[in-house]
Amino acid sequence: MSNQSMTNTQGAGPTPGGLRSAYNPLSQTQVDDPFPVWGLARSREPVFYSEAINAWVVTRHALVQSILQDPVTFLSSGLNAMRQHPAEVQLILDALPKRVAALRATDAPDHTRRRRATQSAVSPKRVSQLESKVRVIANRLVDSFYDRGNCDFFETFAYRFPLAVVSSLLGFPESVADRLHRWSGCRVAMAWGNLQIEEYKTAARGVVEFHEFIESEILSRRNEPRDDLLSDMLKINEGSPTPLDLPELIEEVNGLVTAGHESTGNWITMTLFHLLEERSRWDRICADSASIPRMLEEALRFDGPVLGIWRRAAQDTVVAGIKISAGERVWCALGSCNRDNAIFDSPDQFVGDRDTAKQHIAFGRGPHTCVGANLARLEGRVAFEELTRRLPDVRLMQGRLSFEINATLRMPKGLMIEWTVGSASTASN
Repeated sequence: MSNQSMTNTQGAGPTPGGLRSAYNPLSQTQVDDPFPVWGLARSREPVFYSEAINAWVVTRHALVQSILQDPVTFLSSGLNAMRQHPAEVQLILDALPKRVAALRATDAPDHTRRRRATQSAVSPKRVSQLESKVRVIANRLVDSFYDRGNCDFFETFAYRFPLAVVSSLLGFPESVADRLHRWSGCRVAMAWGNLQIEEYKTAARGVVEFHEFIESEILSRRNEPRDDLLSDMLKINEGSPTPLDLPELIEEVNGLVTAGHESTGNWITMTLFHLLEERSRWDRICADSASIPRMLEEALRFDGPVLGIWRRAAQDTVVAGIKISAGERVWCALGSCNRDNAIFDSPDQFVGDRDTAKQHIAFGRGPHTCVGANLARLEGRVAFEELTRRLPDVRLMQGRLSFEINATLRMPKGLMIEWTVGSASTASN
């Protein structure tokens, strides 16, 4: 986006029709398959106003990249949820003495200070030392369901794998895994879901329980440090010239648990589905495990776990000839720009060895680029190295994926698969 296009000039205002009312990322049809409407937008209306989410939707790669790399004009703060919570839901949340915004919903200098604490948890050095532990976790999970001959892959492996990794790092007991997943789901649904009031209240109670659990773990480590990442984070924080207070620490750990397994689990599930729906894709990585990293980049581009990223205009500005007023919300459609034919040839085709795949924006851009990208890539590579070794003849038991209604995350409801027991190595490494 050029400087000229971002000046405070008069623009076109909200789109009078077309996609303004037709686009609804909370409808089941568009949740399950958002790509046709995004393709229409890129070609006809790359920036349009959506009544459904009360935001400007930006759909082209160059425009989205420029917005994400301009944290002065486009702010992240004030966007912690898609809408105001109902009063009875807010009453439940008020049980917490203090809640702070998620890291994704902060701007510098606060964002810089808080991100530093999270970066220490998933630094390249730390991630590089994790592979053997990650591989053991992957095989332990496969061992738990291998003899059945079929399973819901999302339920038995995809979300449990990255959750076990992040929980092990933080020193959380395995017994709390199901609750961590439920609490994370409550957090995500509260922010971007489409809930009825009783569901909303249940989710709020889950958020409170999540907060209280993390607080108890932090206080426990303060009294008796252990050999785990949470203790390391507290030690680093204590030595910082600008330390995080307790509510900020709680939020950082909440974010690590949620982002550290929700997105990765969804991505692994969708990737397996797309590999198996055209068998040659799966056979290729079975024959050549060295091709897995490049395939994973294409999977992120083709159908990534994050549909879009929210921003808020700090001042009147113009994007692709459309005026966006100060304070208005902007939704950067990552899933759309990753299929922009200005960047990718035949963007609606899954090409496992695509040379340009890494130009995707699945992990964002700019100061809010996903802090856990290196860990996610490690988990994805290890997962598919072990799945191709342990389940080489795995097959789909369903013809398509269906997704939970969520405006920001792509969340498959499940993936049924089957395999022939004894068809390959059943032993863990």
